[in-house]
Order: sequence, then structure tokens, then C-alpha cells
Amino acid sequence: MVPNYLNMSVFSYDNQYGIYILTFMAILLVLPGGLSLAKDRKNRTDILYVNRCGGYKNYYISKIAAVFTVTFVCFTVPFLIEIILNVCAFPNEASEEMRSVYQAYDKRNNVDGTGGTFWMCGIYYLYPGLYAVLRIVLTGLQAGLLSLVPLAVSCFYCKYQAYLLLPVYLMSVFWNNTTFKVFGHKIEHNYASYLTWGNTKLDTSDCIYFLIMVFTVALVSVICMLICAGRRENKR
Repeated sequence: MVPNYLNMSVFSYDNQYGIYILTFMAILLVLPGGLSLAKDRKNRTDILYVNRCGGYKNYYISKIAAVFTVTFVCFTVPFLIEIILNVCAFPNEASEEMRSVYQAYDKRNNVDGTGGTFWMCGIYYLYPGLYAVLRIVLTGLQAGLLSLVPLAVSCFYCKYQAYLLLPVYLMSVFWNNTTFKVFGHKIEHNYASYLTWGNTKLDTSDCIYFLIMVFTVALVSVICMLICAGRRENKR
């Protein structure tokens, strides 16, 4: 049997180890920048940065942009480099190039290129490299947005930084054990399953509504930070 790329990818729904990595991704996404505000407050360097930025509002906005950018880069650039290395290692003119691998997967899973089996499988069938890039970018986008949650929590609490690893993880546990509706659409799948590639249990609407949830959580986090900034600005 010819192995397929979706099985080999750590993001694959069929990868037996990928589900563990994606589950703990809720904790890993905090590490690149989610603890930065707590560290500034603990070291009292936030006072210096607030004065340089011209107030808490500007300081928090710059911190939001920095944390989102750093987390996005950490969860996209390494995987994009991997794609480039794969292209260099497996040229298109090779006798056993990766196109045959994709087609073997499509044949076994009855994918006809119309996009009806899993999210964006039409793109995957025609342009597998583009599919990988899009899914990596979406994963980085979700990680960047969710990294704003511990950042917002650290505005109100920063005594023990280890606790800031928990908010997104606890939120993912809540998603895993709760069935609820977003604009009338039922959300009932595991948090990690929304990040997997080739998941035939999810359709386009499932993934879109999950992205709406992520954007909503990030927006609430930003609003909380701006409210906190306004209150601290009034106390100066």
C-alpha cells in the first residue's frame, strides 16, 4: 500500500500521534509570547514601556500585535520551510513523485476533486502544495488569535505565570465536553479535530463556525485588555 502525505503529516486526522500534539497545542501556543505581559508586570518593566508608548492603551495594542505576530510566525514558518524542503527533495519529474501519493489517497477515499469529502479537498486534489500552505496559515492564525487569551488574563492576574498556560487548555476541554450552537449551527466536535487535515467528519460549515468562535474569543480578549488599559490610564 502506498503511504499518503496526510497520514505522514503531524496535522493528519489519521496520524496516531498528531492528535496528542494538537491537544497540547492549546498549551504550546502560550509559550512564544503569551507570557510576555506577565513577565513585564512581574519585573516592573511595564512602567518603562508604558511611558515610552505614551500610555497603557498604546502599550497594550503594541503587545497584542507583537504576541499575535510572534505566535503566528512560530506556528507557520517551520512548516512552510518543511514544504520548501520537500519540494527540493522530491522534484516533480521524479519517478515516484508525491502526486501519485495524493492520488492514491484520493482513490481510497473516493475524492473526486469536487470538494465534497473534507474541507478544501478540491484544492488538495488539484494543488496539494497550496492546500498544505493554506492549512498551515490557518493553523498559525488560530494559534495567534488564541494566544491573546492568556495575554488578556495576565492583565488582571500575573502572580504565578504557570497558571497562564491553562486558560486556552481549559477552554479546549470545555469545547470538547460541550455541545452548543453558533448562529444555529451545532458545534460538537473535539477542539483538536478542527486543526486536523483530511478530517472527513467535518464539513466546510463546521470549520467556518469554529473560526468564528476563535475570532470571537480573540475579540473579547482584546476588548478586555482595552478596558483594563482605560482603567489603569485613569489611575495614572
